Amino acid sequence: MNLLREYAREIMTSQHDPGNVDLYICGEKINVELATTNETRNRGLMHREALGIDSGMLFVFPDSDYRSFWMENTYIPLSIAYLTESGRIINIENMHPFNRAGVRSSAPAKYALEVNAGWFKKNGIRKDDCVEGLPNFAETVIREQASLRQMVQKQEVPEARGDCYESAGQYMMGQCSLGNDDCDLVLVHGEVMGQGPVEGIPFGHAWVEKGGVVIDKSNGRDLQIPASFYYSIGKIDYLDNVIKYPWSEARSKIMEYQHWGPWDLETSSGY
Repeated sequence: MNLLREYAREIMTSQHDPGNVDLYICGEKINVELATTNETRNRGLMHREALGIDSGMLFVFPDSDYRSFWMENTYIPLSIAYLTESGRIINIENMHPFNRAGVRSSAPAKYALEVNAGWFKKNGIRKDDCVEGLPNFAETVIREQASLRQMVQKQEVPEARGDCYESAGQYMMGQCSLGNDDCDLVLVHGEVMGQGPVEGIPFGHAWVEKGGVVIDKSNGRDLQIPASFYYSIGKIDYLDNVIKYPWSEARSKIMEYQHWGPWDLETSSGY
């Protein structure tokens, strides 16, 4: 259980971002890296020698406020657009390499979008245009991380409350009645990659999924985050060892084996 507990702690305090997304502005597509943690927002595009033609970085904040960016240790000339929560462009500014003067938003902004200098002008994009495709899960993830990071810093992480397979199975049984074969929850047993103190060690874990959201009840948690983010942290797609049980099948397995699992999952490490 120590391995599982350490992995759960790493999920809660992860500094990883959930990858890239495509945004659309006035019909123009741009692929952006997501910066959703303090670490990645502070680092930004520092020390980069180049940025793809239609590429950029989207800074996502947990709330709307006045923002200010500078160009310390940034080699690439950039343009920045500050955005409202709905994606409307508040103002667009140019930023010069190594300039430490702050470039401010003219109103409270939820997002900041950095691109190659002149990209907005080249594509006819102006103030009040709208950005489409903004990630709608970022605020939930950021707040979940911030809250749980504070718990870890205060050493308030709850002790393990039973096995992860038991936690996932009991949650599913509590949500899906015995006569309801149409329950839309899916029980998942999968191999995940450890991080931090257990980095590089794959082991078995269990969680529940519903509509693209992972529900992880292990270690007394009530974690609900996008599956894409969860899978990225645990390198689950890379390990490619996941077994999904719809409610009717999970119920049959529990009755057949008389325990919570794992039933069919075999991990490369044996954990």
